[in-house]
Parts: sequence; C-alpha cells; structure tokens
Amino acid sequence: MCICYKIILFQLIFFNCFLLNIIATFNLYGLEECGKSRACWPYPSGCNSVENCQAAKPIINANEPQWMAMAFSDDMSMGNDSVMDCIFIGNNNPKMEISYNLFTQNIPLIEASKTLLSEKNFLRKNGIFGCTFIVDYNKINNIPKEERKMILKLNASNWWHILYAQGPAYESGVKQFHTIYQKTDQLVKICDDCTDKYTVIEQ
Repeated sequence: MCICYKIILFQLIFFNCFLLNIIATFNLYGLEECGKSRACWPYPSGCNSVENCQAAKPIINANEPQWMAMAFSDDMSMGNDSVMDCIFIGNNNPKMEISYNLFTQNIPLIEASKTLLSEKNFLRKNGIFGCTFIVDYNKINNIPKEERKMILKLNASNWWHILYAQGPAYESGVKQFHTIYQKTDQLVKICDDCTDKYTVIEQ
C-alpha cells in the first residue's frame, strides 16, 4: 500500500494482491520508489522484495464483490476514524467513498464523497485490486455540517495511525464486516514540508 501526500489535496494509492500475483504487482508498483516518490507500508515486517513480501493473504474470493479501505485514526482501534473506501461491485461498477468509523459502525459520507473526491481510478486485473483518488479538503465547507464534523482534520498538527481493512460487499455496494485488518504502530503526519515527506512505515 502506498500513500502520497500533497498540500490540502492528497492522493491515496493502495492495492491488494493475491499471492499468485505478487510478482505482477511488484512489476506494477515496485518498492524502489518507496520513500522517494511515494510513501509505502510494506507487509509483513521486513518486506523489501518479491521473495519476502506477502502483500495481503487471499482470504476473500476475488470474483465476489469486495471492498478495501484505509483509515486515519488517533489510536490503533476502530472508532473516530476518517476512512477512504474502494468498493468493487462487478468489473464495471466500482465506486469510492469517504466514510467515518463511529465505534464499530462505519458511516458512508455521501455528500463528502461527491464533493471531495476526484481523479478516481481503479485497477482490477488478474486478482490484483487497486485504486487512486484525490481528496480535496479545500472544498470541505461545501458539504453539510453533519458530515463535515465526521471528517478528521488531517493536517500537519496531528499524528495518525493508519488502519487497513478489507472484506466482502453486497451487490448493492454495502460493505460487510472485514476479513482482513492491519494497523500501524508507527504514527504518520500529513504535511507538505516534512523532511520525510514519503514515509516508509516500519512495523
């Protein structure tokens, strides 16, 4: 999973690959740019090559509707988290959304997703899933107050744990309970002038 940051606008790139396709995924994304042009979260700990990286384990069926999401959290538990979701419902109907974790409940933020997300791209090929998009916080005042208060201020004043989850979805696009869950011990900051702008997270 890779994360790239910009001023106010920031781009998220993250992917899940199944073990049989790990080489194809590394050919697409590689690790040589980690810490240079993008931030990375190698998995498992010590992952630095095709030989010793697992990516995500194949727990769910690649042919069924599924979702994957990354959240910014002030702790290492689900709750009070800003979440970015990619939902794959059939080959031609993926969608992205911003949501909020209220304790163990995930709340889709419909208007925020329409207003803040742009440049959305999806990858779904040979068991490899990926998505990229831009979140524009300059437009945050254009969304309803009830949604705005559920979006955390991802600015240079705060440090965050990153949570990753993945699971099956219904054909309607509603997410079911996650089957994969990972979290970082390391804290990250979103800023434009950080000396380590593109962090490689060490677990």
